[in-house]
Amino acid sequence: MKFLNLGDPNYYLPGFQRYLMDYKDIIIQNHSFIDTVDSLDQLQYFGDFYGLLNAMNLSPTLWWITLKINGLEASHSFNEYLPNIFIPSETYVKKRLDTYTRIFIKK
Repeated sequence: MKFLNLGDPNYYLPGFQRYLMDYKDIIIQNHSFIDTVDSLDQLQYFGDFYGLLNAMNLSPTLWWITLKINGLEASHSFNEYLPNIFIPSETYVKKRLDTYTRIFIKK
């Protein structure tokens, strides 16, 4: 059995997630690209957005923000035809995490 590497735990801090949502529009407009989802994948991953993102080889550290910038509230709410999804820039999200960590998490 292969376990998923979830990466830096700071990505999952509620404070960082709130901080990242302040940049939601900037991420959508300037730091993301649109990926087309095959209709068969739509059916296969109906109700499992994180499963779809995993199948797309997207880093788990980007799953939550990808869910949010696509207007979903939870992975199981992926229950409608969504032919295109915004994929955030991993580099940009990492920069936001670095800034958050430097300001709010004093090492």
